[in-house]
Amino acid sequence: MLSLNKLIVGSWRTSRHLTNATQKSLSGILARSYMAGRNWVAAQGLQMKNNAAELPSSAPFIYPTRKGRCGVIVFHPTSNVQGVNESACKQLEDNLLLHEANEKLGTLVLLCTENATLHGTDYKGCFGNAKDSVTNQRLLTLKRREYATINQVHISALPVLAIMNGTFFTSAASLFLNARFPIITESTSLRFHSAQLGFFPDAGATKLLSSLGGLGMYLGLSGAELSGHSLVHFGLSPWFIEAEALEAFINDMSQNASRNLETLQERLAQNAMPLQPLENEAMDRYSEATRLFNPCFYQDQSPLDLLKRLETDGSEFAQTALRELTAGTSAFSMMVGAREGGEG
Repeated sequence: MLSLNKLIVGSWRTSRHLTNATQKSLSGILARSYMAGRNWVAAQGLQMKNNAAELPSSAPFIYPTRKGRCGVIVFHPTSNVQGVNESACKQLEDNLLLHEANEKLGTLVLLCTENATLHGTDYKGCFGNAKDSVTNQRLLTLKRREYATINQVHISALPVLAIMNGTFFTSAASLFLNARFPIITESTSLRFHSAQLGFFPDAGATKLLSSLGGLGMYLGLSGAELSGHSLVHFGLSPWFIEAEALEAFINDMSQNASRNLETLQERLAQNAMPLQPLENEAMDRYSEATRLFNPCFYQDQSPLDLLKRLETDGSEFAQTALRELTAGTSAFSMMVGAREGGEG
């Protein structure tokens, strides 16, 4: 697909009224004035459908564009690419820097296409495509790139608003939640499914989970889901906007975007929704998780201590958590197996 500047230069070159020197001069000006976000939607700006970015099916996984004074980077998961792999991290970093260098932009929005399910670290790719001798090196390279990308999103001079309207797993969740302004909707779903692969979440995920205390330990070990209002109630983000209001919010930001953080906070406050208290059932579940998993930080000597506590506790939540933690190849079951093997 031709970029906008290529189309313009190509059309001018067909004119008989321009000399070769003039053509070369104009080509140079266009190349130097290129700004991140000039692509197929440059004339109309970002297009939205069903409260999500609308892109052609052939669009790449990382798709940069813009909307007024907002730079925009769209994540476009497909059947071929669903995870934030090393290549995607590099593309994201490059586009962050391009948008940051554009002084006409006041902020940067991260969002996804409709019904997006965004995965994190591509562990499967590392193990499936590498020989034993280089697997660790591939993992190390990938994790270094992942850390760098999360850091770049967090410290960007162009404030990042990360709209989480979809399902986010592990590192992808960390990437969005570590932005200056992570935004939650009722459709946001967060899962740390590394446990099912035998890993405990790392990168930015550990920072997020540790801030939740016992609840965070439960989520990291079990891979259980946290969604919607709960993400705001438990402090993962202070900003909640209903999905149906996202297009209006982005339109507002496209006109009023600012690199001044206080101004951005004021605009967010005008668009964000006040939350109703969580239902008693949800609060009870999280209270039980805190009670049973908090001792992991200051009391337990091994995973077996948690296992014993869950076995002897009479609550329904404890029995459910026990089944979740000991099923399959969860991080917890692997730690228990390693400990038992060592003691045996």
